[in-house]
Amino acid sequence: MDYRIEVFWQADLTDGRATDLLGQLAELGFGTVERVQVSDLYFVRGDLATAALDQLARELLADPVVEGYRVEPVDAPPRPDEPVHVIEVGYRPGVTDPVAWHLLQRARHLGSRVEAASTGKRTSFEGQLTLADLERIARELLCNDVIQTYALGRLQPTFVPLA
Repeated sequence: MDYRIEVFWQADLTDGRATDLLGQLAELGFGTVERVQVSDLYFVRGDLATAALDQLARELLADPVVEGYRVEPVDAPPRPDEPVHVIEVGYRPGVTDPVAWHLLQRARHLGSRVEAASTGKRTSFEGQLTLADLERIARELLCNDVIQTYALGRLQPTFVPLA
């Protein structure tokens, strides 16, 4: 089964990535964006129990001092509290994903049965934005079209297999 692990900054802490992106958005004329949240995405494939997924997130992916995480199947429907404006960015098929490779190696050391992995970034926005605005933000600020792809909403991962 395929799972997504989203690692995000705790709400009461300032995320420098989000602050920087808000400044870039203002420079591009998107002054109506009120809030940005940037999360790291980790996609894993394997016959994994909930405890194994929590161990991966807790021990390898999230810094418990400043970050939280959520784990769910890749094909889970969006949560009711999910933001309306979301861009997710990941690597194109065939492009080296060094973080995914490292995750596979570390998971192996934990005894986890992760068969494949992939990574990405999720950016959510609060404010007045159109689909055209989101496309422009993705192309101009978030995604390098040569090696990455993006989705408005949830990204379907391409996996790096365990070698």
